[in-house]
Amino acid sequence: MKIRNGFVSNSSSSSFIMLIPENFNIDEYDLSQHQSKLDYNDIDEDTFKNLFKKLQKQGWVGGYDGHNYYPITEVFDNFVIASIETGPDDGSIQLLGKKEVDKIKKLLNIV
Repeated sequence: MKIRNGFVSNSSSSSFIMLIPENFNIDEYDLSQHQSKLDYNDIDEDTFKNLFKKLQKQGWVGGYDGHNYYPITEVFDNFVIASIETGPDDGSIQLLGKKEVDKIKKLLNIV
């Protein structure tokens, strides 16, 4: 049996760039409207809120931070302004276009 250290060629990953309003308070946000997404990702509201607070505090979450970070991008997809996805054979990078710039302006209340 061979064990490989380092990059695994048949793995894939996704990264996301999010713009979260500075005054956003997850403790005041009603997550009940996203219960199906939380259930699908097998994460309860308290765990989700703690993961989100960690994102706000340190500026990133990744890998398996207690729970996968995907629920954040699914619940707050309106905050996602770009994503990077890689696969075993190819990958793609999504750059900021008009749609993303408009989303940033809306989040920042810039008309």
